[in-house]
Amino acid sequence: MAWQETMVTMVRVLINDLDSSNYTYSNERLEQTILVSAQYVDSAADFQNTYVVDLGQFTLTPDPTDDPADNDYINLVCLKAACLILGSSAQTSAGNSLFVKDGNSTIDTRATAGTLMKLYEDTCNKYNQMMMDYKAGKSIAGQSILGPNSPASWNYRSGGFLDAETRNNTY
Repeated sequence: MAWQETMVTMVRVLINDLDSSNYTYSNERLEQTILVSAQYVDSAADFQNTYVVDLGQFTLTPDPTDDPADNDYINLVCLKAACLILGSSAQTSAGNSLFVKDGNSTIDTRATAGTLMKLYEDTCNKYNQMMMDYKAGKSIAGQSILGPNSPASWNYRSGGFLDAETRNNTY
């Protein structure tokens, strides 16, 4: 059951639920959210392993944390789980927001929902970017492949004529 330990810890860090004496979410709740996230991630991309999620039995097979660990899968699932949890927290906080003004006294808890919403958007954007990078083969943006016949690899002499005698390959 290594995935439960590793992935629950990662999600706790992402959602800032680190006070072990007063966790906001139980391990079982986080495991359930991780499994739901794994289902989403499985349908969004192809991975080196075929993962089977069983929400009824609380299992994820094969274990992505077993050696060799599938770090891309682990990271994507944990980010997706954090995104789901923070979205729910932001929605709940927005529903519980309060603004009261009585004379010179003011109570305003709307900023809490705004902060959670920003954290939710940031986490989901990171997930979306990581998923896009994974699908693109984790290539570096702007990187290209140049061969000896690519115009960008030519070093022109003699005013840029295209005959073979006036170009030098510079790669």
